[in-house]
Amino acid sequence: MRIPRVQLFIVLMMAVMAGFVACKKEAKPYVDASKKEVVIATAGGSETITLKANVAWKITVPAEVEWLTIDRTVGEAGETALKITVQENPTSTNRTANLTLNAVDAQAPAVTIAVKQQETTLAITAVPTQVAGAQIITIEGKGFSTVLAENTVTVNGKAALVKEAQHNKLKVEVPLKAGEGKIVVKVAAQTAESPVVKYNWVWMTTSLYGAYGAYGITVSDNGTVYTGNFGLHTISKFSPGTSAVLAGSISHVAGFNDNTDGSKALFYYPGGLAMSELGDVLVADINNGVIRQVTPTGSVSTFKTFSKAIYPAVITASADKKLFYVTDWSGRNLVRFDNTGAETHRSFASDDGGMGDIKINGLSLAPNNDLYLTDNAQHRVLKLSNGVLSVVAGGMQGDGDGAGTAAKLYSPFGIAHGNGDTLFIADQNNHKIKMITGGNVVTTIAGSSAGVEDGIGTAAKYKAPTHLHYDKLNGDLYIADNGNDAVRKLTRQ
Repeated sequence: MRIPRVQLFIVLMMAVMAGFVACKKEAKPYVDASKKEVVIATAGGSETITLKANVAWKITVPAEVEWLTIDRTVGEAGETALKITVQENPTSTNRTANLTLNAVDAQAPAVTIAVKQQETTLAITAVPTQVAGAQIITIEGKGFSTVLAENTVTVNGKAALVKEAQHNKLKVEVPLKAGEGKIVVKVAAQTAESPVVKYNWVWMTTSLYGAYGAYGITVSDNGTVYTGNFGLHTISKFSPGTSAVLAGSISHVAGFNDNTDGSKALFYYPGGLAMSELGDVLVADINNGVIRQVTPTGSVSTFKTFSKAIYPAVITASADKKLFYVTDWSGRNLVRFDNTGAETHRSFASDDGGMGDIKINGLSLAPNNDLYLTDNAQHRVLKLSNGVLSVVAGGMQGDGDGAGTAAKLYSPFGIAHGNGDTLFIADQNNHKIKMITGGNVVTTIAGSSAGVEDGIGTAAKYKAPTHLHYDKLNGDLYIADNGNDAVRKLTRQ
């Protein structure tokens, strides 16, 4: 049976069209990759994947990604090897870069290839073995962030300021009063720490108040500073933002008068000061020969008269304020009394127990009630324990740090106990503040030549400092800087 020509033509045309449609379906442009996720080790490295396409293609890396490179960015139809190279990850966070594969001059769905890399382990590899407050130090390691705020650094638990940051290096300002301890760095969820780092304490001098003729000094538990103004015959009171004459004649009249109105009370060369058990100020009223008591509101009364005539110049109290020692203006008489009024006297002869001439300038009671004295006659510090005198430090006029008698002082004056076995000395004629620590080692902590300058350590200047008061609660030392008519403060930082 013969097929009519018309029908044959129709069949052939349908076959041609079906073939055309099939070809058209096969020619649909596409791009693809053998892997849609590539994971590279923290240390960095390379991996090669295969790109497949039936059209020309291009692949792009995000502009902000600088840690990844590819060996080609364009290609033709077919299969093409693409090498992906990743640098070491120096950060302590995971990172991902999304590469985008697109067809060129054709419509085809884009393909995303995620390149992932694990975080590095945060670590500190090097720090200084010792640091000081306000010092800028370098911390070396890995995994740090280049964003300053993303690095949290502490020294002995105290926050440090990050000044510069690289992935392997931080520049950090050590916090004041940090103390000995570890340096710790935190970035994201990771933490690294150093071995224990020694902290070198420094002493900062600041000027607090102008105090004409400041001689004696004491400080209450609430931080109020009191000075005995020797030549003005007054007691002054200072607190932040305020200063006033608490007691004594504002016309600087010398005399003796107890009065509940401080302005009507009279003193005659007030010397050393101490705090009483009640929080009142005890004043060695030199020419009146008594110890006066001044309340915080200025009421003045007589606290202690003596069984023998003396001119009390310096007074010190025990920690519980129940035991007191006084030395007189000559520096050769010492009186011990308690809060019951019972007293004992001791006079220092020209050669007391083989100690040579003694002239006491300052007194301080240790927690165990041993008495420490500054001796102006022989430029030394003495200890009186169970009635026996011994030399702590000094013994020769001069200026030199050292242990025990190797140290040199020049008219040491005020003395105060710090925490532990620490002593502070106002080395008057050297215009310095010195510290005595374990082993009776004497060290200059502030001052140089005579002058008036605030600053750290020997950059500060004093002029003939007299009495001292140590605030055990805050660790501050208060100084009556007599030659500069000022109250100064030393703070350990």
